[in-house]
Amino acid sequence: MKILLDILERSHHSAATKSSYRGCVGRWLVFAGDDASGWTPIRVEQWRDALAESVAPRTVNKHLYALRYV
Repeated sequence: MKILLDILERSHHSAATKSSYRGCVGRWLVFAGDDASGWTPIRVEQWRDALAESVAPRTVNKHLYALRYV
């Protein structure tokens, strides 16, 4: 959703962090879909668990932080 990316673009983060977080938010949207009514804490836990199967814990944490930010 454009609004999530707009929030990120207006942030105080560096260009590199914004770029990284855009990727994280994009992965969330692919996983959870564009309908915000489906963005529940349980869905976030499912996403976290799915990420943990393929990336390092540090990367999972980065994705969760990016999602919390927006």
